[in-house]
Amino acid sequence: MPKFARFLLFSAMLFGTLAIADSGSDLEKAISQRSSKKLRKLLKIIGPDTLISSPEGYPGQSLPALVYAVEIGDLTVVKTLLEAGASVDIRGTSEQLTPLILAACDGKNEVLQVLIEAKANLDLKTVPNEWARSYTSVSALACAANRNHREAYDLLIAAGAKEDFPLHSAVMLNDADLASRAIEQGANVDLVDGYLSSPLMHAVKKGNAELVRILLDAKASPDIPRQVSHETVDGRPRTTFSSTYLIGSEPIYVATKAKNVEIVRMLLEAKADPNVSDLSKHTPLWLAVEAGNMEIVRLLLVARASVNIKDRQGESLIDMAKRIKSDPQILQMLSEAKP
Repeated sequence: MPKFARFLLFSAMLFGTLAIADSGSDLEKAISQRSSKKLRKLLKIIGPDTLISSPEGYPGQSLPALVYAVEIGDLTVVKTLLEAGASVDIRGTSEQLTPLILAACDGKNEVLQVLIEAKANLDLKTVPNEWARSYTSVSALACAANRNHREAYDLLIAAGAKEDFPLHSAVMLNDADLASRAIEQGANVDLVDGYLSSPLMHAVKKGNAELVRILLDAKASPDIPRQVSHETVDGRPRTTFSSTYLIGSEPIYVATKAKNVEIVRMLLEAKADPNVSDLSKHTPLWLAVEAGNMEIVRLLLVARASVNIKDRQGESLIDMAKRIKSDPQILQMLSEAKP
């Protein structure tokens, strides 16, 4: 059954309006022909802000009808709900997403334009949720940039959305010129955004060496801050100790895991800590040895990465290298490295 059909039929079933579904072919016709007239008639009975069963992406949740319609990307239903008086800024999902934020996050540009024209609040933010899209409060603009939805980002900027993190957005959009301009205009190169990431962290995750170079030249820290301050959705200050959330997210760790030799070299030249580790106590050197990446192993050893390490299971780096039958040259480099 088409999503539009499920939307109408479930609404009828949930709110005791099966008489409409059973009274001849009216609802059937509305479903098959996408009759806005029939939908409006149904909405007069159940109300435009009705909660309905969520689509597949939100199991076990009930969503306001408008949030549901945005999630399934049905422009016809979105328009009809708005015309029927649906609250344009109604929140749904555990993150308290507004329809606008959801449309921006998913790059649904036609839906986004309709919501903008309906005077949706451009600057509302999500509720902090460490298990979902972000750890802190995120706006529609930030989410569009983070997902690299350039058209959605440009629509929001043109509509007057407030840009809290211009440098982060430039990096996430892979726009080197925009990043350079943001730095020239005084953007804080080490500011942490709603995803608990600095611009450099975003650039490394994207594997964009040009942006990494721009940020390091602007004296961005090659490591991550131990704690960050930010605001919750209601504007109250909150401090998050990023070591709790970001172990294994350090730029040098991410670049090594991605086997990006160029970025690893740049970070080490900028004095990144080569001995950061993940929850398993695996350092960048451990990852490089495990991957058999001789060039990165050499770079890390030159940067004085420790060879005297053990993981949470008590296995040493040397023992691991022998167990996986590492290249003899790697074994030799490890044995000759200074402790």
